[in-house]
Amino acid sequence: MRTKHIIVLLSFFVLCFFSTDTYAQRGKPRKSSKSSVDKAFENDGDLMSKLWFGGMVQPGFSGNANINQFVFGLTPMVGYKISDKLSVGPRIALNYTHIRGIGSPDFGFTVDNYRANLMSTSFALFGRYKIIPAIFAHVEYENQQNKFYYTLDTFSGAILAIDPITDDVLIEVERRNNAYVGLGYTTTGTIFNTEVTVLYNVLEDPNSNRIPISFRFGLNYNF
Repeated sequence: MRTKHIIVLLSFFVLCFFSTDTYAQRGKPRKSSKSSVDKAFENDGDLMSKLWFGGMVQPGFSGNANINQFVFGLTPMVGYKISDKLSVGPRIALNYTHIRGIGSPDFGFTVDNYRANLMSTSFALFGRYKIIPAIFAHVEYENQQNKFYYTLDTFSGAILAIDPITDDVLIEVERRNNAYVGLGYTTTGTIFNTEVTVLYNVLEDPNSNRIPISFRFGLNYNF
C-alpha cells in the first residue's frame, strides 16, 4: 500500500509540474525566430533593391568548306550596390563550341570527318563606379580557362589537327589571368538597360598576338 501511495503522489507532482510549465509558456509572448536574411533586410533595408543583374548571350556560327563551328556563350553577372554609384560583384562566363570538319592525323596525307565539343569557363570579380548616370568606370580581375583546337594549313585550306594516338581532335587547355580597366556606356531612364563596355587587359603579354582591347555588349536589370 505504501508503494502505491508513493507512486500516486509522484504522479500527482509530475502532472502538476507539466501543467504549470505549459501554462507559463502559454502566458509568455512567443518570440519569432528571424533568419539572417530577415535581419539583413531589417538592418540594410530591402536587399533586392541593392542588387542588379546583367549579362549577355553570344550565339554564333562560322565555317568554310573544311571546318564548321557553332558557338554559344552565356555571361551572367550580379552587382551589389555599396552606394548609388559604387557596386561590386562576381561575373561568370561559359562558352561552348561544337566543331565539325575534315581532319588529318598524319599532317594532310589522309583525311576523315571529325567532331568535338569544347567548354571554356572563367570567373571574375569586378567593381563599377558611375561617373555620371550614363557613363561608368569598370575594373575586373578574371581567372580564365580556355579550350581551343589546332588546325593544319593545306592546299585546300585549313583542316583540323588530329592526335595520332587517340584519333581525336587535338585540343589544348590554356589557363590565364586577366585584369581589365575601362569605361562603359549604359542607357538610362528604365529598369532595363543596355550597355557597351570597352576594356583593356593590363596583364596581356606584349609579345602575344592577342589584342588587349575587348568590347562587351549586355543587358542589365536595376543597374
